[in-house]
Amino acid sequence: MDVRGGGTGTRELETLSPLANAEGPTAVLLTGGSAFGLAAADGVVRWLEERGVGRPTPMGTVPLVSSVVVYDLVEGEGGRRPGPDEGYAACENAREEIPERGAVGAG
Repeated sequence: MDVRGGGTGTRELETLSPLANAEGPTAVLLTGGSAFGLAAADGVVRWLEERGVGRPTPMGTVPLVSSVVVYDLVEGEGGRRPGPDEGYAACENAREEIPERGAVGAG
């Protein structure tokens, strides 16, 4: 893991460290929207929790979603930011096939 830049945006990134006291994250999210885009992880957590995916704890299942953002506010409409609904929708639309290549999504 190599986090650098003037305004990094991450969430639960420590779960990726080999020194972490856990088996790693439940999911990994790459999102846009700068720091605002971290809200998309809430939708991923909700989607995983609804399916019982995550760490079992005495209080229920806890999904850990390691997340990083890219600064793309200068592209398109700067007011459009991914939030929980977009994170949830991304999970609903995820596929196991090899994704498209080229200028697709954040590509």
